[in-house]
Amino acid sequence: MFMRPGLRRGPGLLGAVARTAVVAGTATAVSRGVNRSLDNRAQGRAEAAAYEQAAAQQQQPAQQQPPAQQGDLMAQLQRLADLRQQGLLDDQEFAAAKAKLLAS
Repeated sequence: MFMRPGLRRGPGLLGAVARTAVVAGTATAVSRGVNRSLDNRAQGRAEAAAYEQAAAQQQQPAQQQPPAQQGDLMAQLQRLADLRQQGLLDDQEFAAAKAKLLAS
């Protein structure tokens, strides 16, 4: 079948290449965002584990905290709340870390 110049069917080679580039770019951007999110979450969990370990070490030497250390407890609780607000800790992780701090 003979086609006149200027009449094409579909996007042609350049259109297909452009569409592929857009799809690949979108996939790359999404992948980077997911990786960043996972890295931030892992960092938050590591910080929460460090706080839990520090709380456990504080609990061992002295069962009762003097009033001066209660301010430190409030700072630790505020830090945990900040991590939760940033999305680095979920509700269960926050509750567990808070319970450990308050138990000491």
